[in-house]
Amino acid sequence: MTNETDAQDDNAPAAVFARANRAYAARGYAEAKAMYEDLIARGAYQAWSYFSIGRILRDLDDLDGALVAFEHAILSDMSMYWAHFERIDAMVRLRATAEDLAGAFAAMAEAKPAQLKPVHVERLESALMVVWDGGLFDEAVEALEVLRDEAALSETGLVRLVERSRKGEVRARAAERLLALPPSRDFAFRVLGNYFHEIGNAAMERQCLERLAQIAPNDFQAYFTLARATARIGDKAALAALRETETRFSPRQKSFVELVVKLEEEDGPASLAAFRSLARLFDEAPLYPGIRLCYVLAAAGRLAQRDEVVAVLRAFHPASPDVALVEMNVCIERQDFVAAKAVFDSRLAGVTPRPLNIALAEIDLMAHMQDITRACALADRMVAQGGLNQPAFRMVARVYSEAGRHGDVVTLAVQHVATESVPEVLALVVRSARKADGLRKVLEALPPEEEARNRAQQHAYEALVEDLAVAGDPWVIATIDRLGLPEERLQRIASRLGTPAVIGTREASMVFFCTDETYLLPALISITSAGLSNMDLIRNTPFGLLAEAGETLDRARAGAKAISQRLGMSIQVFDAGDVVTSSETLNASYGFFTGGQALSLAAYYRIFLAQYLAREGQFGKALYIDSDTSVRQGLGDVFALPSTQPLLARPELDRVEVRNAVKALNLKGTYFNSGVLRFDYRHPDIAECLAGAVRCATDPNAVRLFQDQCALNVGFEQKHDALPEAFNHFHAPRLAAADKEDAREAVIMHYIDRPKPWDSLYRRDAREWFGWHDLVRSIIDAAE
Repeated sequence: MTNETDAQDDNAPAAVFARANRAYAARGYAEAKAMYEDLIARGAYQAWSYFSIGRILRDLDDLDGALVAFEHAILSDMSMYWAHFERIDAMVRLRATAEDLAGAFAAMAEAKPAQLKPVHVERLESALMVVWDGGLFDEAVEALEVLRDEAALSETGLVRLVERSRKGEVRARAAERLLALPPSRDFAFRVLGNYFHEIGNAAMERQCLERLAQIAPNDFQAYFTLARATARIGDKAALAALRETETRFSPRQKSFVELVVKLEEEDGPASLAAFRSLARLFDEAPLYPGIRLCYVLAAAGRLAQRDEVVAVLRAFHPASPDVALVEMNVCIERQDFVAAKAVFDSRLAGVTPRPLNIALAEIDLMAHMQDITRACALADRMVAQGGLNQPAFRMVARVYSEAGRHGDVVTLAVQHVATESVPEVLALVVRSARKADGLRKVLEALPPEEEARNRAQQHAYEALVEDLAVAGDPWVIATIDRLGLPEERLQRIASRLGTPAVIGTREASMVFFCTDETYLLPALISITSAGLSNMDLIRNTPFGLLAEAGETLDRARAGAKAISQRLGMSIQVFDAGDVVTSSETLNASYGFFTGGQALSLAAYYRIFLAQYLAREGQFGKALYIDSDTSVRQGLGDVFALPSTQPLLARPELDRVEVRNAVKALNLKGTYFNSGVLRFDYRHPDIAECLAGAVRCATDPNAVRLFQDQCALNVGFEQKHDALPEAFNHFHAPRLAAADKEDAREAVIMHYIDRPKPWDSLYRRDAREWFGWHDLVRSIIDAAE
């Protein structure tokens, strides 16, 4: 009985397979092959048995038989990686075609990956080079991508990945690994230079090109590419050093490089001189640099010189379609469409096969000639062929829009807006989306993350969201707080809807001023300038004005009422008596260096009103603005500025008196100006910081060279971030005249120091302030 069981076990598939493997290992090929064939006949271990037979036949130099066996193994189990590997290896040894090897690699991509040794990677790369040399670059690179993380992947394999892969992360990793080697051959640095140029890394591009020039000092292409890249980044010193190495190149080559360098520098006159020199001395007019020169000269308004270059190009390249295109564009520029069509018909219409630039030129010509039917027919043909690039999309979209085919514009835009960067094209797309009910389609086709959108895309994104919100799109209205729109755009949407409800739970904010009798009119002027310059903001952002009790308070209420009624804004007037505490201990005198001038006690009021608003708890943020200011567009952006501190304030100018104040107060952080302050009432430290400022302001023994400003700096010591200068632009009589140029970007003009703009001693242009002054006077006079 026992002997029968043992016999049965010895004949079991597992036992036979084990004996076959031992026989194979002992080179008993015939015995092993017979056992593997027995297993195949019994339907057991088929994939591995075919695979093992293939290896036996390979070892016996029967490559044809081995190949058949490996293919049977794959048919039995497509995931068997080693069968694919051995099949490819046998195909290489049998000199299979590149196409057949490409097919084998494509099948291998479906197999389970295996642990490869360097020898395996080397053999696969050898096979892939056959595919590459056969011109099947995409197929070779797709197979290389499977090997991208193998440590044994060669320099050549990494170069091919950088050069041809369509996956950004694969190219980036391969470039990183190449630089870590570092590569030894010139073509690697050439490919790396092209890669870094493509992704816009000028510094790394230049490093690679410099290394290329070192490896291949007599390679003119290497020298030319380095010179061009150096010119592109504007490094004149490096260009001068590079010119000293030119002796190994001919005068003609030097002149050609100089032409391209000047074109990169967009130096029209110097480029023209180099072009003329090549034509005169070497009887040569380089085609593509010459064409680029035409456009450089046209952009600079040098049309006569542009025409000269066109004539030279026509003489040297009479059959060039590219020169004919330039001539046609010159005719279109002059609105001589008959001449443009004559150029096209005689020199471009017969070009076959027709390249894309000529096809686009014909569409452009038909559009200019108002033959929109013909232009659309040509565009339809181009779309039907598929694969529009970005220039083709722009042309076709323009033609479809002109023809009123807005639905077709939207259909194309869904495929192309994610890579579009031309504002005019995106504006055209948005207009078509409005007419074709395609706003949501285009919005969803834009990059979803703000950091992935360029400036033109961001503007289109905001416009689409606004249009959808105004149209009542429920998804946009429900999610608008999460769409990353700037405050100003949200306020604009709220204004168009006639309600602030669109901004949902966004925190409320207030802009506030403080004044005494002297500064009441300037405060009203600043409020008016802010309101008229920021109509979207005032729809849902109240303004506050704290004034001294008595006649000043009455006049403040009357002025605020007149302005709020005229501008449609909310202005709440606070009585200083209800807000300010301990006013009898406030010190209004300046330090000894100010010639006995005194500050109004109203300067302290900002601290008390800021604290009062914090206690009331109605607002998430508040912005204080000095009365000696005028406000321009963009004020709402200040509430969206990021900060980790309870206060945003601009650092004070570095002056002797400021350094004295810092020293006297023993401050550790930056000393800030108190003319514009953004308080964040959500911050956990805001209450204590304001309390500290009040304590310093009301302490009769405290050192306060700049009164309220010193008190605020004490209270918010190291608890403030820098406010961008645009929101507190210093405009003083003593500042340099060049300050006027910087003022163009200002949102809040702060007239610091004395005299003020309304003082007859003011030595600078005050037209902006007096323009607002006249308006406020007219509003108040009309109300009275």
